Amino acid sequence: MSQHLLAIVVPAFKPDFLEKALRSIERQTNQLFQVYIFDDGSPHDLAHLIEPFLIKNEWVFHRFEENLGGKDLVAHWNRCVSLTTEPWVWLFSDDDVMSPDCVESFLQSKDQYPTTTVFRFEQIVVDSEEQIVDANFPCPSELSAFDFGKRKFYRELNSSAVEFIFARTAFEKEDGFVRFPLGWCSDDASWIAFSGQGPLVTLPKGKVFWRMSSVNISGTGGALNRIKISSSVQFVQWFNQRFREKIHPHFLAEQVIWLRLQMVHMDYMPSFGEVLRMLTRLQIPLSMNWFRAFGDLYCLTYVYWKKVVKNEKPIGLRYWLSLVLPAF
Repeated sequence: MSQHLLAIVVPAFKPDFLEKALRSIERQTNQLFQVYIFDDGSPHDLAHLIEPFLIKNEWVFHRFEENLGGKDLVAHWNRCVSLTTEPWVWLFSDDDVMSPDCVESFLQSKDQYPTTTVFRFEQIVVDSEEQIVDANFPCPSELSAFDFGKRKFYRELNSSAVEFIFARTAFEKEDGFVRFPLGWCSDDASWIAFSGQGPLVTLPKGKVFWRMSSVNISGTGGALNRIKISSSVQFVQWFNQRFREKIHPHFLAEQVIWLRLQMVHMDYMPSFGEVLRMLTRLQIPLSMNWFRAFGDLYCLTYVYWKKVVKNEKPIGLRYWLSLVLPAF
């Protein structure tokens, strides 16, 4: 059994940036961790790319013959974590990069927060050419699970699956990651679930460079966007059920705006029927707030997409409705 406290788990499928990801792990100033690389039945020869790292380091490599991530990403995450033994787990990725001081920052800080089961690094978004696209908002060193979610919905916090370290005990208590289709929003829900009653702590040093590109699920579109939006609605439902006593009309309005911005970002225009189903699932009563939410999701999604994304003049029914319907 490994004597390390931390398992760095890399579910690998794409070769595009895998070497850069592994190189950043290899360059950590503190090497007290165990690396597990899991090939998710990739059609690419990842073993050849990974072999030089295995020769130099006592890392573990395993190839699954069945590609599970393409059908059920959360199930794949769970099976990878279940094959490790360390008390702390960092689920990394095959195309992102960590700064050299990340592991050192975690190991130096974890004993200061004995009740914390989730730690996070600051995130910087880069593109395929390593150019910075976005940097995270300033964040308190400690957040409750509710405040973490609140900052997500208020667009005051960027996060992804790869800048979080979590305790195995929390993972096992929750029976693994929260399951949504495509794993979309599953990471955010899981950090909320895993953090329990303790604070979710942002580490003082170390940064994760999360890559936005056409080869990861966040950079893809088309038919997947319908599923992503459905998962986003499920996340809102899940969060509101968990913190029922803290959800008020203003907060629900911010969640509707968050959903609208998700759709604008994805270039996804929901149909009339889809918006009605969203409002039903969000349990928005037939009142002025219902009409505001409808105006946001059905009308303003289109108007913002046309004006901001396409730089074109909006036309048609959605545009005219946006002029008469209230919105948040």
